[in-house]
Order: sequence, then C-alpha cells, then structure tokens
Amino acid sequence: MLLAAACVPAMGVAAESGEETFPMGFHMGVKGGVNSSHLDGEHATESETARSLGLEAGYDWRVGESGRVGVEGFFENNGSACRDYKDSPNAHCYGTNVVGAGVKLGLDAGRFLPYAKLGVAQVMGTDDADGHDAAGFRAGVGMEYLFHPQASVGVEWNYTKAKDEGTDLVNRNLLLGLNYYLDAKKPEPKPEPIVQPAVQEASPVVQALMQNKPVTLQGTVFDFDSARLRPSSFQVLDEVVKFARDFPKAKLDISGHTDNIGSDAYNQRLSEARAEAVKRYLESKGVEPDRIMAKGYSFHKPIASNASAAGRAENRRVEIRAVVTVTELKREG
Repeated sequence: MLLAAACVPAMGVAAESGEETFPMGFHMGVKGGVNSSHLDGEHATESETARSLGLEAGYDWRVGESGRVGVEGFFENNGSACRDYKDSPNAHCYGTNVVGAGVKLGLDAGRFLPYAKLGVAQVMGTDDADGHDAAGFRAGVGMEYLFHPQASVGVEWNYTKAKDEGTDLVNRNLLLGLNYYLDAKKPEPKPEPIVQPAVQEASPVVQALMQNKPVTLQGTVFDFDSARLRPSSFQVLDEVVKFARDFPKAKLDISGHTDNIGSDAYNQRLSEARAEAVKRYLESKGVEPDRIMAKGYSFHKPIASNASAAGRAENRRVEIRAVVTVTELKREG
C-alpha cells in the first residue's frame, strides 16, 4: 500500500531575519512504535497490537513563505500478533509488510512542523495472513521538531486500509521517528562586532559594516527583471570599497534576495546574478576577488511579508555584510 509519508527607491541598512526553518530537499528517516490491526469481512478478527518498524525517504519543496509539499516512499514491517476470530474461539496470528508512496503537506512554524499526508500502499500479510495481498490507501497526521539543522524527531499517527476480495486489512500506527535532511545548510557563525573609536565619525554605510550590520541595496538599484546595476547604487558601493581599503583583513559577504513572485528556480538565478553584479563592481574598484563571497537565496529569507506590494519591495534586495573579527584587527595593528 503506497503512503504519503513526509513529516507534515531607497538604499539603507536593514536587519537580517534569523528565524529557524525546516530544510528543504532530500531526507531519510526511521520510525518505530505500535500497530493496532484487524481483519474486517469474511474472516473478521478482534483488534490486537504489535510492534511496528519503518523506513522512509523523500524530497520536499517550499510553497510560499511557510508552506511545504513533499513526496516520499516508505517500507513498514508490522509484527505478528494473535487475534481471536469474532465468531469463534480460534486464534488467528498475522502481521503485515507495507510499501508505498504519497504526498505530504506541511507548515513551517519555526522549529516545529505540523503536517498531513495522503497516499497509496500495498499491504502484504504474513504468518496466518500469508496470501493476503492488496492495494489500498493511507492517511496520517504528525508533528516534527527540529533539534539540529539537519535532524528532527517527531510523532505520527496513520491509518491504512486495503481490501483483498471480501476481507479488509486495517492498520493503525502510532510511531516515533527520527529524520535526517541531507541538503540542510549548516548555520553560519556570526562574526564579532568591530569595535572602533571612530565608528561615530564614519558614514552610515561604513558604520554598518564596522558593526557587522548589513548594508542593503533595494531592488530599485537594478533594472527591472535584470541584474544590471543602475548608477544610483554607485555611491553606496563606493563607500563599501572605501571600507574594504581601510580594513584589508575584512571579507565581504554579498547575498541576493527576491520576493516570491515567480518560480523558485527563476528567483534563484536572479538573486545569484544580482549578487554577482555587486561583486563584479567591487572587484572593478580594486577589491580582491578572494575577499568577496556572493550567493543568492531566492525568496527563502524574507524580511517582510510577501502578501503586500510594500513587503515584496523590501524583500527585493542585495545585502552586503563585513566578515571580520576584533582578533583579526588586533593582529593587523
């Protein structure tokens, strides 16, 4: 039986969102718990519980700001238990193996991920139920908790039903699980603020960089739907160049961001291209290439709601942040 298994125009200085969210991409997991199962129909039995073990693997995508959809395949082994026939004293011992695939819908809520799932599965009886083999459906709900950037624990309840001629094979599982996300990005360490007596005398751009705050170029400094810089960006970027000359130990981290209009793939390309355009400008002014890191994040790091035009305008931006520590400055001096 195939299952849906997956755990459900201005420039200025702006703060970066640091909210923890569940990673996207490939994941795999193990589950274990209890299975309550019975037969309905011609060979009806009373419900009985046994242990349940399972494996799963899947892939997740983000939908909007906090939604996610995924596909997943799974295998489940439900141990054998003896059940009395409802109409006779004879015992009937059976377990099941279940394989399947399906979809899940989830909602990112910080470190928590509530989800629902629906899919199809193949149920294969074991022991006295050997020979029972039928396709059916599975539905379930659950909750995961992200305790590590690449790992979560969770609890799940699911219901499976398949019909083999006149007999229904019914499984109800309550499971605990552990999932590992292969594509999760490890959090970047936050650099220490640069402490300088002259910080108040510097320009707002240099002050922000000296304090490890981002300098933000809003989307209006680029041509529409393009990575071409407009001259209105040059004054701020020249201040960044001045900072790089004054602090030769400092590196610059450039991140491109978009709103959520359009596909993730399109916005990823645009955010990368705009970050690279800023990098090329700084290099053209003499900043060494190995001091500059440029990366695009599509619409995955909003600083405002994409539900309004004003919020989307804030999210269309490139951020420049200095990466330097007090220790490095002391070594230089």
